[in-house]
Amino acid sequence: MKRIVIIFYVLLLGGVLIAQKQEKSFSKNEVKFNIPYAIWGAFPELSYERILQENLSLGVSLGISVEDKEKEYEWMKFQFTPYARWFWSGSSSSERKFASRFFLEANASVFCRSENEAYIGADIYDDYWSGGVGLGVGWKWIMGNNWVSEVLLGMGKDFSNSKLYPRLGFSIGKRFGGENVKENAALLLKKNELKLNAPLLIFSKFTEISYERIIRNDFSVGASVGFSIESETSYDNIDFMFAPYARWFWGNNTKSVNKYASGFFLEANASILLEKKDVYYTFDGNGKRYKHGEDYTGVGIGVAIGWKTITKNNWVGEVFLGLGKEFSTETDGYPRVGISIGKRF
Repeated sequence: MKRIVIIFYVLLLGGVLIAQKQEKSFSKNEVKFNIPYAIWGAFPELSYERILQENLSLGVSLGISVEDKEKEYEWMKFQFTPYARWFWSGSSSSERKFASRFFLEANASVFCRSENEAYIGADIYDDYWSGGVGLGVGWKWIMGNNWVSEVLLGMGKDFSNSKLYPRLGFSIGKRFGGENVKENAALLLKKNELKLNAPLLIFSKFTEISYERIIRNDFSVGASVGFSIESETSYDNIDFMFAPYARWFWGNNTKSVNKYASGFFLEANASILLEKKDVYYTFDGNGKRYKHGEDYTGVGIGVAIGWKTITKNNWVGEVFLGLGKEFSTETDGYPRVGISIGKRF
């Protein structure tokens, strides 16, 4: 198994180097290899990253253990992690330096983990599948001939047992895939949005932040992450919610690039939720209320309708109303509502 994995990674990196033989042009694809994971963790991790514009990229990493459980990186056997990165201090005057230097990363992860269960006279390892979300910070260098190196430090939350898992490493790779400078004008179009759902934060103490990517004038994809900051007033008994979505727009001004993906929209979404069921309350001698209930993880799908408006300075406002159905129970649903304010960039 170990030899097969190593041969696969070597062939893939070799293909990247061959693809690099092009005229001088802007490269916006990266393939990288996490060196410490492979050497000390016996956990080779390969990443692909796509540069969307000078301060934003999307990527995915894949790691597979090649040794026995006792040597695996944090008892991780397999990990698949899509991520988004926002960059500061990159050189906007040099296309070669797009998406470089300091960055903030938001990620989600699906993994198979081996947990050490201690028994009398023996250590027993149990495998389980789970998911989680996390944050990281890092620094990326772009060197001569488009070689890339980066350091990353972060942490994620395991949905199954509330444990944490690391997101870190030192990666080296190559930036490739050239395009003509004229084609790069699309990078300067504002296709990204960050928004905050104001009513949920004010009235339910539930912070929900959304990222949305404009794909074309009538279509966008995005994801929202929400978490309760005060359990006594949580949003419909939801402690955490991750909701990827797609939106179809009509009625907008297709002649103006700044008005793309605006006006009336229909949304389809899916959700992963951490909730409390069978909720009840108790009171202490001072009249303070305490909330109780069984924690569980649910998944579901839903639909919503809404309206989005955009100002001349690319400020965004939207209102939406919808409902989703959970698969884990027969009757429970979840709301998809809000008034969000943010910025297109």
